[in-house]
Amino acid sequence: MSRVLTVSDRRELEETVDQYVAEREYKLKTDDGTEAWLVDKGMGSFWWHLLFLFLTAGFGNVAYAAYVRWHADSVKIEVDP
Repeated sequence: MSRVLTVSDRRELEETVDQYVAEREYKLKTDDGTEAWLVDKGMGSFWWHLLFLFLTAGFGNVAYAAYVRWHADSVKIEVDP
């Protein structure tokens, strides 16, 4: 899932990126000055990892981690032109 947020200037872009990185555990993917892409850096639910670890001898655990990473939430923050 991806979202687009629009901000009024570069300073607000930097503040919004800092807020997402600090409070919501996102990581900055790209930043070119007028837009920034952030991606959720979570690895999924602990309980699902534990279940897949025991049911599939670790292979399902790795597959689940890859799936979560592939479908991670992303946010595009852009400066309003």
